[in-house]
Amino acid sequence: MSVKIFGFLSRNFYLFVDIMNKKGIYKIVNKTNGKYYVGSSINVDVRIRGHKLKLRKNIHENPKLQSSFNKHGIDNFDFIFVEPIEVNENLLLIEQKYLDICKENPILSYNLNYNAEMPRLGTKHSDKSKKQMTESRSDKLVYSFFNVVTNETFVGKRREFYTTFNLHPQGVYEMIKGNTKSTKNWTLFQKVFCS
Repeated sequence: MSVKIFGFLSRNFYLFVDIMNKKGIYKIVNKTNGKYYVGSSINVDVRIRGHKLKLRKNIHENPKLQSSFNKHGIDNFDFIFVEPIEVNENLLLIEQKYLDICKENPILSYNLNYNAEMPRLGTKHSDKSKKQMTESRSDKLVYSFFNVVTNETFVGKRREFYTTFNLHPQGVYEMIKGNTKSTKNWTLFQKVFCS
């Protein structure tokens, strides 16, 4: 397995290997102390650019990685494409093997947990972030639904809709996202943002 590195030189991005649209495992390595973060993505290039952007803006969700980045600076980090994954291979299963290695020596890892299936498991949130999450979750959209069999209409919030008509929340969600056209004869007619 060859290691393909891309990083920063004089704050300019230099790509040493073409990783556009590549699925695989990557590491973010601190060159001063050897600590690293392991991750996976179906598009490593996009994921790593996202990490870099958040780190530069000081808004990365991983406080251990962000603190180290702030202390050591971008020139002391390498972003490594460790292993390409074939389309038919299970990405999370392979990432889990790398996380199991991290778990054996957590002092060298920036990862907050070691479960590829549930990467946010065990994350502690401040009261402020809990409040922001609650506010963002509150349904601010009003929907108009139409029943193609009974010609009924419903206008209101998503939760009211699925509760009133005893529908499965996931089925309504899939319909709103456009993944299904209807659920139990109901179709989405329109959605309107309400503040």
